[in-house]
Amino acid sequence: TSSPKEAAKDESELQKQAEPVYEALAQIADNFPDMAALEPQKCDSKSGVATQISWGTLHKIIGKDVPELDQELSFLSSTADDTFRLANLPGKGTTQKYPNASNYTDVIEKFSSSWTHIEVTRFSDGQAPELRDSSSFTPGHAKGWLVVFEINSRQPICHWPIEANMTSTIEARKYANSDHSSAGAARQALTDNMASSLRESLRLAKSELYPD
Repeated sequence: TSSPKEAAKDESELQKQAEPVYEALAQIADNFPDMAALEPQKCDSKSGVATQISWGTLHKIIGKDVPELDQELSFLSSTADDTFRLANLPGKGTTQKYPNASNYTDVIEKFSSSWTHIEVTRFSDGQAPELRDSSSFTPGHAKGWLVVFEINSRQPICHWPIEANMTSTIEARKYANSDHSSAGAARQALTDNMASSLRESLRLAKSELYPD
């Protein structure tokens, strides 16, 4: 087992190796188009391999503050993130007690030889659902864009609107009472419902973006 000092040294070396990935992701963030001016635009082809990431997680990885809206809607990040690949890359400049080398090396390898595109999910408006009391809740909603970037050029090449809404059939109130665990279950039911809506919206967006 390595000492904390050795672990920090190892992670510093891993971050140096991953520097091209961090730089590319920072350029992609800088090149994100003005959402107010976007119109739906299909991709020219489906060739290549894409990974996906949320705007909030992208900010964490490149070492920038996560925007307030993305903090509020952070429970949706796991739906928009490729949680087994790119989203595992530790934030730039972070130091972990026991760094996992594969979280770096897997991304570095795929970034240079496998992935050709990155699908970035970003919200322009929204709010998290809120459990008000034992019998009512404020529904959540979110809307934004799925933007596909070409890794080589760091430029957006196509985009499609997305949204997440609460369904009218959600029965979170049945969990809500004075018991803390039941209130927690109610909140989970609300966020799960909204995440399911986003998952379906992303699926539909990709079916529109990529030609058959």
